[in-house]
Amino acid sequence: DSVDLTASDQSDDDVLLPYRNSIDRFLAERASILRVKEVFHNPHSKPGQPLYKRFLAAYKKAADKSIRLVFHGTSEENVDAICRSSLDPKRRGQNGQALGRGEYFAEDVLISLQYCKGGRKMLVFAVLMDEAGLRKHDTPGVLVCHRPGHHIPIAVLTMQGSADRVLQSTGIGAFMGAPAMPMGGLPWQPGLLSQLPVTGAITAALAAHMPGLSGLLAPGRGPPKLLTRLTATAPKPQPQKPKRRRRN
Repeated sequence: DSVDLTASDQSDDDVLLPYRNSIDRFLAERASILRVKEVFHNPHSKPGQPLYKRFLAAYKKAADKSIRLVFHGTSEENVDAICRSSLDPKRRGQNGQALGRGEYFAEDVLISLQYCKGGRKMLVFAVLMDEAGLRKHDTPGVLVCHRPGHHIPIAVLTMQGSADRVLQSTGIGAFMGAPAMPMGGLPWQPGLLSQLPVTGAITAALAAHMPGLSGLLAPGRGPPKLLTRLTATAPKPQPQKPKRRRRN
């Protein structure tokens, strides 16, 4: 499903060239819910630039030279700086580090959309899949890379509508709009979770939104354990007593 290419597919001059050329296919596979207005290829990621030199050095040293395209959501005001200098390790933790220290990327666009904060732009990164630079965890659809040289922003996509509008159109916008929180702090809305379609994208987004729930997710296997557990433990609305009519 993901766009993964081997070293034999890569250009001698630009190891990222096949990934740059496959962005349209990547978006068709992983971001079909978006109406993409424009794809801007980041010139700072091209050969000869500092970001590319750093990535190439890490690539040459890596035991596993496979590369994966992934999404990264952020405020629009951060996009230009990230294109120039990539992600700043000093800013880790602004959105939490529940799966370990590092930079966070998503294989599913739904996960990254919630971090765009209503904007229309999202970054596409190339990440080295060498285990030396990745945190091990059990949350599906999320990559945590703790070595700055192992990832590079290669493109920016601009959506026709805002990220919030796309999230609302999926049917989970109201839920995903809440700030990330542990399971015990879930805002209960009767019937909300039981109405969600159980898909890989939804369960991955839920896992990223509420760290530690990946073991409760069971996409495509009847009522997922997550929904069953939450439905069983969440406070139920109390029935209202009928008002007594006054006699005249």
